[in-house]
Parts: sequence; C-alpha cells; structure tokens
Amino acid sequence: INVGNFGSGIVNVSNGATLNSTGYGFIGGNASGKGIVNISTDSLWNLKTSSTNAQLLQVGVLGTGELNITTGGIVKARDTQIALNDKSKGDVRVDGQNSLLETFNMYVGTSGTGTLTLTNNGTLNVEGGEVYLGVFEPAVGTLNIGAAHGEAAADAGFITNATKVEFGLGEGVFVFNHTNNSDAGYQVDMLITGDDKDGKVIHDAGHTVFNAGNTYSGKTLVNDGLLTIASHTADGVTGMGSSEVTIASPGTLDILASTNSAGDYTLTNALKGDGLMRVQLSSYDKMFGFTHATGTEFAGVAQLKDSTFTLERDNTAALTHAMLQSDSENTTSVKVGEQSIGGLAMNGGTLIFDTDIPAATLAEGYISVDTLVVGAG
Repeated sequence: INVGNFGSGIVNVSNGATLNSTGYGFIGGNASGKGIVNISTDSLWNLKTSSTNAQLLQVGVLGTGELNITTGGIVKARDTQIALNDKSKGDVRVDGQNSLLETFNMYVGTSGTGTLTLTNNGTLNVEGGEVYLGVFEPAVGTLNIGAAHGEAAADAGFITNATKVEFGLGEGVFVFNHTNNSDAGYQVDMLITGDDKDGKVIHDAGHTVFNAGNTYSGKTLVNDGLLTIASHTADGVTGMGSSEVTIASPGTLDILASTNSAGDYTLTNALKGDGLMRVQLSSYDKMFGFTHATGTEFAGVAQLKDSTFTLERDNTAALTHAMLQSDSENTTSVKVGEQSIGGLAMNGGTLIFDTDIPAATLAEGYISVDTLVVGAG
C-alpha cells in the first residue's frame, strides 16, 4: 500500500476493521507526496500477514508521512522507518490504552526528520530489541515519552522488549515529558547508547529512573521534573554516559547509583546549570566525588545525603559556584588549605576538619564561602 505517493492521500481504518498488506507500507512516497494513515478504535493494519510475510513500514519515504495509532488501534510490521531520506518528514503517534505499534526494529529519523511519540499508555513493542534515533546525517530523530519538548506534559507511553535506544550519526533526541511523579517513577531499563555529540536526553517533566549503565555521549538536559540515576556498575559508568549534564532550575538530578563494586559513585560528566543535584548512596560510608571533567560551571545545589565526601581538589573545584548542602548521614571532610566554594548549608550532616587534636588548636583546612547556612548540622 502506498498512501500519498505523488499527491495527498488519507487512509482511515476504524471500528474494529482490519487492513492486511502483503507488500510494503509507504506513507508519503515521493517528494511531492503527503500521506496520512489513521488506525483507531481497535482496528488493525497488519503488514505481518504470516510468519513468512512480514513487510517493511516507511513513514515519510521521500515526502511527508503521518501515522496515528489511537484508541486501541494496532499496527504490525517488520522494521519501521520514519523519515527515510534526507528531505523527508515523518511523524508517528501511538496514543491511548491498548494502542500498539509492533515492529522488529525501530528507526526514527533514518536520514530525514522523524518523530515518534508514545503517549497516554500507547506502546511500542520492539521484537528485535533495537531503537535508533537519527541514524544517518543529516537526520533528526526524536522519541517523545509523554509529550514533545516544549509542550504540556502528558501521560507516558511505553517501550517493551527493547534492549537499547541508540543515537546514530545524525541528531538523536530522547525526550521525557510525562506526568508520572510517583516515587517509583517511569522506569527506563534499556541501555541508552551512541557516540554522537549531537545526541540529547531531555527531561522536561515527571519522575524518570535510569536503571542501565548508559554509554551515550552528547548532552543530558534536566530542565524540570526529577531524573534519577539508579544504575549500579563496576566499571566507572555513571548512568549518563559521557554526556555533558545541565541541571536547570527547577530540575532535579538524583544519584542513587554506584560506579564501582564498592558502592561508591564518581561523577565523570561535565556539570552545568543552577538546579538541584541530590546524592543518596546505599549507606553513609560510600564515597561520592567529582573529577576534573566535571568542571567549575555548576551553580546549583549539591545536596549530599547518605554519603562520604572529601572537600579538596576536583571536589572543591566542582563546587566553586555551587552550594554544598550536608544532610543527615553525610560526612564531609575538609582537607588541608583553603577550600573555596559557592556556599555551605549544614542540614544535619557532619563536617570534619583535617587536624590533629589536641596537638593542634587550629585546623589545617578551612572553607571560604559566599553563603553560609547553619541548620541542624
């Protein structure tokens, strides 16, 4: 079936109807073509008519394609590609309970501009396990969970059976803009990977939990809501890959993870922004620290809960413009010399100065701050 090959074409399948396709499914075939397919109300577009006849689905081949799967509609295909060629545009929306796109592997923005939105409990089932965003230059491939970046948050959709989401050679964008604010949050178990400087994870709303030892590069932008890093690895992987991390106020980044077998966590990402970074490791004696790669641009609050922290060198530099908040079950040791940071807030934590008592009456290390807040600590 070819919808919108040279002109405009629309196909509506609704009210429990079934459309079987024994050949490829093309929407927006040629450069002048614009095709729209709407699958709704428990209807089925089946491009897998038998175990030996599974056909490819392409949305935006050379032209513009749009596929809307709503109100329990189902589409089954072999691989699904959105925006196949560099001037093409494709949009796929899976919206609503029991709405389903079932495919082997998923390609969003193969060479053109492609968008896949999973919202209101709509589901993408990836039988082959692989999702690719922005496959080849100059592609832009965007996967939205809930709503697009800049829009009002919506209920999340889901991805099942995926082992990875990979940023390709183009620009891959993974957006979390949803309404799940529960303590458990929206769980992301698949690996996010891809050595692409243009790749982006954008968090706009909701509570999202990364459980994998992600290896992507590019950027992590926590604009609002809560992003929790809960991955436990033994090889230094932070859960945010090597990406540059920016936490904007009122966004929050929670670190519950570990980067070695001892349960410690070392942040090796560049860190920017003026939002909140909270650290709560598995127990009070687990070490948290920064590296030289973190830089000195973070101007938000580093709230340390269950953890042990040493104020010296890279750790001090990372907090040059930031507030260090020491909460209950945190112990911060101040090492020799001046440790200059943006601010210090004692909120139930313990501060230990590097000195020999009673041999010395003055500590060898001290803190200089622009702002001092003394609470229960």
